[in-house]
Amino acid sequence: MSINIPKSVPFIIFFTWITTYTAKAQLLQDPATYENIKRGVDHIYNFEFTEAESVYQYLKSKYPEHSVPYLFKGLIIYWKYFPITPDSPYSGAFVRMLEKSYALAEQRYKEDENDAESLLSGLGAVGLLLLYYADNGLSRKVISLAPQTYRFVMRSFDFTDAYYDFYFITGLYNYYIEAYPEAHPVYKPVIVFFPHGDKELGLQQLRLASDSSIFLKAESNAFLSGIYQSFELKPRTACFYSKKLSARYPNNTEFRSDYIRDLLIIRNYTMAEKLLEDIPNPSDNIYLQSQVDILKGIIYEKKYKNDSEAEKLYRSGIKKAEAYKDFGHEYSAYAYFGLSRISERAGEIKAMKRYRKIARDMASYEHINFDD
Repeated sequence: MSINIPKSVPFIIFFTWITTYTAKAQLLQDPATYENIKRGVDHIYNFEFTEAESVYQYLKSKYPEHSVPYLFKGLIIYWKYFPITPDSPYSGAFVRMLEKSYALAEQRYKEDENDAESLLSGLGAVGLLLLYYADNGLSRKVISLAPQTYRFVMRSFDFTDAYYDFYFITGLYNYYIEAYPEAHPVYKPVIVFFPHGDKELGLQQLRLASDSSIFLKAESNAFLSGIYQSFELKPRTACFYSKKLSARYPNNTEFRSDYIRDLLIIRNYTMAEKLLEDIPNPSDNIYLQSQVDILKGIIYEKKYKNDSEAEKLYRSGIKKAEAYKDFGHEYSAYAYFGLSRISERAGEIKAMKRYRKIARDMASYEHINFDD
């Protein structure tokens, strides 16, 4: 089972990097570059990749030896070919871009540990690699990157006075260092070696970043949605944040899927169905097709009480998700929970138990199961 890390992790640190001021922050001293970076990351979020590539070419030509162009290109690859798996033809280029970005940032950081620019651009590269490895169940790779990630995150606390955006990083740490081991007790022996956090303070800091940060409003909304859904068990609050994110980036099918899922959890089947009908469903994105099938299956099961059609959609979604292995487990778990309910209603108790066990093994959070 993969670690459940929100999909916007790669952008957190990238945005945090560009809001950091140091004497070496040449990009920030150039207003044109500053605006290009702002605009470029918005293009990536909204799946406007032609425009994003233009920004990448600008950065690469102007700062060929800087870590940021490589990080920016890694972000483009991540979302343009989402989801990136080890078997993807784009995984090699993706990893190379981020390793290059990290190497350049690390070189500068070794020269000056007070250089927030190199600190946070390095954190961006490591963070995106961490997301890739975690989503694909590559635990050893995650563990190997943990020391760099932790070192950079702890150092970033020294820069919280500079911008509201830094409250995003501190908010994440304060919340997750306490909440994650509570939800996943297996991690408690490891967490004991880390400084304590404060969940309520973490939420306050994330909300502050959501309201007042320069660049990190989108990331804060994404994490707040995930926290309120998975940890705080407040699905309506989660839906509030996922709606804001989907509205801001209407072309981002992942944000749209997550918003539809949150609507289904609060049983707003009518709105969820309307949004699902309008979602782009390209023939070459089998992963998105699997999500659409499973979300439709929930609607047929819950709204229309049509177990036969729901079962077909669940099985279709599961089949399409198989190629993505760990990456496809979250939505496949929803489908297996559905098959379990359908089997129970049909009096097939053995099948019900089998499907529920598969669902639990795949699910990051068992309470997100659409049983009610």
